[in-house]
Amino acid sequence: SLCDWSSDVCSSDLLLSLDRSLSLLFALLAGLGGVGYLVSLGVGLYANVERKQRDLSLLRLIGLSRRDMVVFPLIQALIIAAAGAALASLLALAVAGIVNHLPLAAANAPRAHAICVIAPLHLALAFMVSLLGAALSAAFAGYRAARIEPAEGLRDA
Repeated sequence: SLCDWSSDVCSSDLLLSLDRSLSLLFALLAGLGGVGYLVSLGVGLYANVERKQRDLSLLRLIGLSRRDMVVFPLIQALIIAAAGAALASLLALAVAGIVNHLPLAAANAPRAHAICVIAPLHLALAFMVSLLGAALSAAFAGYRAARIEPAEGLRDA
């Protein structure tokens, strides 16, 4: 057996293996959640373009180019992603602070070491990945917005 449970001593290899397995599981779950978020954001933006088709066609009629039409869903997606990433970062830092001050964590770890550490580089990387994913999900809606013809607004007026 790897552990001697009667003396509460466990092999560091077992603990490291458990840590790696849980980290992989967390990464997979976070990745699936991220993909789901990006798909729902893309579909929501596409539905917004469909719903506002008449208004967007009138904007095309007064002179906005196809490139300008792509910017509408792109800016909307970037604002949503930036707000979501900022809120998620604040919540993650708050949870890390709580975990580091739990009585169990304080009893098992030296005072100089924190159990939960979130590096600023990781937060910045997550923020950039969120913005990139949002831009990619907005591309589908932007493509649809660019295909709206100015004459479509005249038919409904």
